[in-house]
Amino acid sequence: MKKYEPLAYILMGVAFALIMSLVFLKGDRYKFQKEITDPKKLEQLKKSEKVIEHPVTESITEAFLREVKRNLKDPLSVVLIQVIVVLLFARFFSMIFKKLGQPSVIGEIFAGIALGPSFIGFLFPEFSQILFPKESMGYLKILSQIGLVIFMFIIGMELDVAVLKKKASSAIFISHSSIIFPYILGVLLSLYLFDEFAPEGVSFLSFGLFMGIAMSITAFPVLARIIQERGLTKSPLGVMAITCAAVDDISAWCILAIIIAIVNAGTVYIAAVTLVISVIFIAIMILLIQPLLNRMSKVYITKEIIGKGVLTALLLIVIASAIFAEGIGIHALFGAFLAGVVMPTNTKLRKVLTEKFEDFSTIFLLPLFFAFTGIRTKVGLLNDFHLWGVCFLIIIVAIVGKLVGSMLASRFTGMSWRDSFSIGVLMNTRGLMELIVLNIGYDLGIISPTIFVMMVLMALITTFITGPLLKLSVKPENEGIHELDATSASPILITFGPTAAGVSLLKLASGISGKNGSIAALHLSPVPENISITEHNHSASIFEPLELLARERKIKLNTIFKISDEVTKEISATVRKEQSTLVLMGAAKRIFGDNVLGGKVEAVLSELECTIGVFLDKQLSDIKSVAVFYEDPIEANSLFQIASNIYKVSTERVHIINDTDEEPDRRLIKEHFGKIIPIIPLWEMNRKKLGTYSLAIIGLKHWNDIQKNSEKKLLFAGDRQDFLPDINLPILILRG
Repeated sequence: MKKYEPLAYILMGVAFALIMSLVFLKGDRYKFQKEITDPKKLEQLKKSEKVIEHPVTESITEAFLREVKRNLKDPLSVVLIQVIVVLLFARFFSMIFKKLGQPSVIGEIFAGIALGPSFIGFLFPEFSQILFPKESMGYLKILSQIGLVIFMFIIGMELDVAVLKKKASSAIFISHSSIIFPYILGVLLSLYLFDEFAPEGVSFLSFGLFMGIAMSITAFPVLARIIQERGLTKSPLGVMAITCAAVDDISAWCILAIIIAIVNAGTVYIAAVTLVISVIFIAIMILLIQPLLNRMSKVYITKEIIGKGVLTALLLIVIASAIFAEGIGIHALFGAFLAGVVMPTNTKLRKVLTEKFEDFSTIFLLPLFFAFTGIRTKVGLLNDFHLWGVCFLIIIVAIVGKLVGSMLASRFTGMSWRDSFSIGVLMNTRGLMELIVLNIGYDLGIISPTIFVMMVLMALITTFITGPLLKLSVKPENEGIHELDATSASPILITFGPTAAGVSLLKLASGISGKNGSIAALHLSPVPENISITEHNHSASIFEPLELLARERKIKLNTIFKISDEVTKEISATVRKEQSTLVLMGAAKRIFGDNVLGGKVEAVLSELECTIGVFLDKQLSDIKSVAVFYEDPIEANSLFQIASNIYKVSTERVHIINDTDEEPDRRLIKEHFGKIIPIIPLWEMNRKKLGTYSLAIIGLKHWNDIQKNSEKKLLFAGDRQDFLPDINLPILILRG
C-alpha cells in the first residue's frame, strides 16, 4: 500500500479543492460583507483602519503594501520590531566595549542611549518616531519591568550568605562606610541642586534622601563580573570586594525601600505604618518562607526532579513577594530581591533556577530596559556650560564619596593602601543597579529629566573607569585562577571547551606521556554575558571527570580555569608558564566552511611556535595501533617523536603510511623507535584497513595537501565529505 501514498495524497488535495470551491460558490449568494448599521461602531472601525474606503483604481501591489503597512502599525508588530532593533544594537555595542576591555553591560547601556533622542532621535527624528512611537512606550516599559523583577530575583539568589558570615565584621564596616560617606555628600549636594533642578511639588526631604541613596549604590553584578575577568574571585581582595558589594546591595535596597515608603506615604504616620508592615513582611520571608523552601529543597535537588510544578510554585512566590512589596509601597523590585535572598541555600537548586531564568532575563528583557532608559536620557538637555559643569560636579562627588569612603574604611580595617584603593575602585562601580534606582526616582517624580541625564552619565563614567583604575592597583601576579600549584613544568598542555573534549584530549595526552607524566589542562570560559558568579562550582564540574581519569592513569594533572575571550593570548601565556612543548586542542571550523582547522584553531596555529596537535576525536579509548602518515621529511621528525612516545608507552603496533615515491629515512625511523617500523604505501591503504587503527597521526602540511586531492580526501572523509570522518578513526593533525 505504501507505493500508492503519493497518488492518495494528490487525490486528497484535489477533493479538498473541489469541496472548498463548491462551498464558497454557494456562499457568494450572500452579501460580501454584512452592513454596519450602528453609526458609532462604524466610526470606531474607521478610526482603527478596519473599514476604509479605497479608490477603485488601486492596484493589487498598492493594496498589498497598504495592508502590510497597516499590519506593521499593530502594537504587537511595533513591539516585536523594537525588540529586534534593541537586541541587534545591544549585541553590536557589547562586542565593541568588550574589545575595549569593558563589561558588556556598558555597551548595552550605550546601545540604549544611542537608540534614544540623544543620537538616533537627534539624527533621524522621523525614523525614531516611527520606531519608538509614544503609544508603544507603555508596552516597552512593562516588558523591561518584568525583566527587572527576574533580574533582582537572580541578584538575591547570587548573594552567598555563608561568605557574608565569614567576612561579616570587616565587610559590614567597609560597606556601610561606603554608603554613609557618599550619602552625606549626596544630601549636601542636593542643597545646591534643589532650587534649580528639583521637579515642582517635590519636598527637599524626598529629593535629598533620594540623591543620597543614588550616590551610594554599588553594582554588585558588574563588580562580580569584573572580578571574574581579572581572575580575583578566590583572592582575599576579590572575596572581600564581593562580600562588601553584597552587604552594600542589601543595605542600599533596604534604605531605598524606606525612602520609597516615605515618598509614597505623604505623611509621617502612613510612612511609619508602611515601615512596620515592611519589617513584618521581611521577617515572614526569612523566618517562615525560607525554612519552608529549605525543607522543599531537600527533596527537589536535581534537574530531573525539579518539574514544572516546583518551578511554578517558586515563581509564584517571587511574583507574590513583588506584588506585596508594591502594594505596601516599597516597590516590586525589593520584593523580588527579597524572594531571591530567601531561596533555598541548596546550591544545586539555585543553579537550576539561575539557568532557567537568567539567560532570558539578561539577554532578552534587560536590553529592553536599557533601551527604555536610553529613550528617557536626553543628553541634549545639557545645552550650556553651566549644566555640564553641574554634571561634572555630580560625577566628582560620586567618585570621591564612594571611592574615598570605601578606601579609607578598608585601610582602617588593616588592609594595605593598594588593596584599599582596589576596594574603593570596585565599590565605585554603579552600572545597571544605578540605572534601576534612577528609573525608580524618575517614575516617582523625585528627580527631573535633567538630573536623570546627569546621573545616567555618572553611572556610565564611574563604571567605565573601574577597569583602567583596577589595572593600576592590582598586581599582575594576583591575576589568573589555578586549581593546583602550577610552578612545575607540564610538557603537554591540553586546552578544551566541553568536558567531553577535555576527557578525550587527556586520554590522548596520557597515551603520549605515560604514567607519572605531567599534563596541564586549560579551560577557557568566555566572559559571561549573564551575572552568575558561581565560578568555583562551574570550574569544579568542568574538571571533575578529568581528575578522575588522571587518578586512574596515575597522571599528575594541573587544572587551569580562566575567564577570557582572548583564546590565543591565554594559551600562549599558559604555554610559557607551564613550559609546555606540546599543545593539544580539539578541531574547530567556521560557520560557513568545512575546514576543521578554522576558527580559533587557525589563530592558535598562526600565533604559537611550539608543537601543536589538533585532535579530530572519534571516541578514542586505548591506543593499540597507530598509523603515521608520511609525506614531508621536514614534518617527519615531530611525527615520529610523538608516535614513538605512544609506541613506548601504550600501543602494540605502529605502521608508517608512505605517501611519496621514495621510502622514509630508515635511519631516522630507527633513531626514534629503536627498530624499523613497517612501511605501507598509501595506494595499498583503503577505508577498511584504515578503520582498523586506533589513531592516525598526520602532519599539517600533508593534511592540507590531502584536502586538495579529492581521491585522497575520500579515504578520510568518505562520500559525505563531512566535518569529521565517517569512519571510527581519531586523527591527530600535528604541526611541528
